[in-house]
Amino acid sequence: MGRTGRPPKPTAQHKLDGTFRPDRAPAHTFSPELGEPARPEWLDAEGRREWDRVVPALVKAGVLAPVDGGRLADYCAAHALAVRASRKYQREGLMFRPEYGPKTPHPMIKIAREARAQANRLGIEFGLTPASRSRLDAPPPVVRDKVAEFLGLRAVPE
Repeated sequence: MGRTGRPPKPTAQHKLDGTFRPDRAPAHTFSPELGEPARPEWLDAEGRREWDRVVPALVKAGVLAPVDGGRLADYCAAHALAVRASRKYQREGLMFRPEYGPKTPHPMIKIAREARAQANRLGIEFGLTPASRSRLDAPPPVVRDKVAEFLGLRAVPE
């Protein structure tokens, strides 16, 4: 049976909030090294455009690791499918006339709706919606100060 309720907070968030308890914390947590995953070759043109749009922002936010590439590719593929299906029913009209029978809503409407729902579910995991960004535990961006770097001082978070 799956988990119910709200998702657990990361250990780092508990430490920031002052609610960390070692007796309740997992002994070992998986913390992959952050960085940009390789873009899969199988993504179509629309999927590649979405990948190129979101990856720099996610890397800059410090929430993307190379192990996230598959999940991010799934998001980009779902986004691309939704765009292709939307373009098709926009070109052909909202109603579809089969060879036999009355007009029905275009089948691409359902495909677009389901693909957008899947892209939204996957996008939430990366903080790609305003609500999910508010719950995302990301390190603050570092402001580069060239004078401080020259003097050997640390960069200061925003």
